[in-house]
Amino acid sequence: MTKAQDKKLEEQEYLDGFKETQVGKQFYEDCLITDIFEVTKQPDFILKTNSEKLIGIELTEFIVKNKNTKYTQALTRIGNRICKYAKKQYDLGISMTIDQFDKFLWCPTNRNDYLKRAYDPGFSDVPPIKEFKEKLQEFVKANINNLKKRNFVKGCITIQDEYFKITIETYSFMNLGKFDCHVNNTGWCKEDPNEDLQACIDEKNNKFENYIKKCNDCYLLIILADSSKGSFCLYTDKLLKHKYTSKFKEIFFYDERKKEAYKLRAKQFSHWMLSF
Repeated sequence: MTKAQDKKLEEQEYLDGFKETQVGKQFYEDCLITDIFEVTKQPDFILKTNSEKLIGIELTEFIVKNKNTKYTQALTRIGNRICKYAKKQYDLGISMTIDQFDKFLWCPTNRNDYLKRAYDPGFSDVPPIKEFKEKLQEFVKANINNLKKRNFVKGCITIQDEYFKITIETYSFMNLGKFDCHVNNTGWCKEDPNEDLQACIDEKNNKFENYIKKCNDCYLLIILADSSKGSFCLYTDKLLKHKYTSKFKEIFFYDERKKEAYKLRAKQFSHWMLSF
């Protein structure tokens, strides 16, 4: 599958998950939605009501970044490529966990190490991409016989005196194009990032005119990405009850990890806002 197809598969899973929440069920019921009319771009989905009205749904991931985000995202991409390689080369579906050995946690030697562990947790320095990918691929090759027997495999690779623990397990069935790598990392979470969420909404506000051309009403579904995508967010009612500026009919906030959805408060763009 292509990257675009992989992305659309993920978006479909997000929409299906939202549909199963109480807020999602209420939305489908209130709008009298009967089916997906079209899977498209700008907006991502167009739904049809029983009165033939077209409802647009635009999805966007909300990633709250810190200095460790690039590390997590880079290693996750590499791990997913290796999972894809195992599927293509050996017809083997695998799930992988990458866990860098934290010397500050397990082998602190001085006061600075203790301070680093307490006030600057996690990893941000991305290892050499090419070398990391090659060694990870070699690790899979070296353990392919055990993996084919559905055995649980665990081991280490070393890059520039840094140790990475690799854990792999196999699955008999995996969704086509869906690959699973998790990178263990920590970092400070940003609490109730209202401004970041508004910036995420604004990116879609700027494209709203393209969306509304294809539908009667358009809604925004925001997916809260978890730490596996390098997102570090802690939210309370303060984030959920803040009033955001939006061009969309309504905005929904879907926590994919918790399988919960919320309807956000929003105020519509006024003409004077558009003139500046």
